[in-house]
Amino acid sequence: MLEVLMAITLMGTMTAFILGPGRAMFRGEAYEPLEETLRRSIREARMQAVARAEAVTLEWDAEDYSLVIRETGGREIMRIESEAGTANDDILFERIRPWERPEVPGDNVDTAIVDRLRFDPDRGSTPFVALVHYAGVDTRLRYDPLSNLRLEEDAQ
Repeated sequence: MLEVLMAITLMGTMTAFILGPGRAMFRGEAYEPLEETLRRSIREARMQAVARAEAVTLEWDAEDYSLVIRETGGREIMRIESEAGTANDDILFERIRPWERPEVPGDNVDTAIVDRLRFDPDRGSTPFVALVHYAGVDTRLRYDPLSNLRLEEDAQ
């Protein structure tokens, strides 16, 4: 009897491990890493700025793991949910001064950590590096507004 109960418990545990992450697949949804959610959010922020003919900001909301696009007055326009879900998942934005456009920011570059990014209606933005910590992996993504939405992994 004990062996049967242990076998049922083991089968239930394995089913939970398999179906938990696989639920999105069964519903036809695709898994999206945090880096891809960030890329999608940047494209959307730029489109919102152009469509509204006014600057918008993009920020990371660490409480519900989403990226938020806001008007310059602070009103929320859109919230883009992510797959993140632990206290260690995070995005930081490191602004690079426009007059110093290095390939890779280093110690000699004038940078600043900011909590939100501004996108202007002329499709402009300050170049920045996104510091993404997701699923135990740190990734640095460099963004240059002149490269037409390119967000590349930083080779630091």
